[in-house]
Amino acid sequence: AYQAVDASGNPIGYVMSVTSGKGYGGEITISIGVSNEGAVTGIEFLTLNETVGLGMNADKPEYKDQYVNKAPESFEVVKEGASGDNQINAISGATITSKAVTNAVNGALYFAKNVGGN
Repeated sequence: AYQAVDASGNPIGYVMSVTSGKGYGGEITISIGVSNEGAVTGIEFLTLNETVGLGMNADKPEYKDQYVNKAPESFEVVKEGASGDNQINAISGATITSKAVTNAVNGALYFAKNVGGN
């Protein structure tokens, strides 16, 4: 984890790499940004070896963007109809991948809020 700073050197959050070993195709490693306010600023995959047409859809904006600008204590995966800021719609046919990604993001949120000092 690295503390992110603005152009003046003021802390604005964290950027961290988080790995979940629970993906359908093995480890999933994600770069995750979290603001000082505890909101996810973005996620990008560093390692993603999931099934083409299913778990690989995690890398599409319509999935990744579900996390952005939300600051729950933790996210939960739902099959469909996410209605709260803490709910993420699972990728159809790839619930294992969805849960692995969400667990990694939750780890980053925990770090930023409890370990990182926010």
